[in-house]
Amino acid sequence: MLRSSELTDEVMFSNQKRVAAAMKRRALQEGKPEFVISVGDQAYYNGVTNLTDATERFVGGFDNMYDKSLLQEQWYLTVGNHDCMGNVSALYEFADAHPKW
Repeated sequence: MLRSSELTDEVMFSNQKRVAAAMKRRALQEGKPEFVISVGDQAYYNGVTNLTDATERFVGGFDNMYDKSLLQEQWYLTVGNHDCMGNVSALYEFADAHPKW
């Protein structure tokens, strides 16, 4: 098990890639979902600092990660404890500017 000090963006994105691949396989087998619910911790491990940081996280962690057909569906995100370690308002500001979130 990794300690939190060892959780780099590379490690976190590696884990996210596995989730994205599993979601794509499931969508190919059963069809695209009507929507996606993501239940917290959108920005590991210390949240985001500002809108620019949020944009970089979501472009790298979502837009460039998930199959484009899955990204066309509505995503419903909740704020988790790791998100709250940063600037939660920046997450909402990002969501306001990007309707699919």
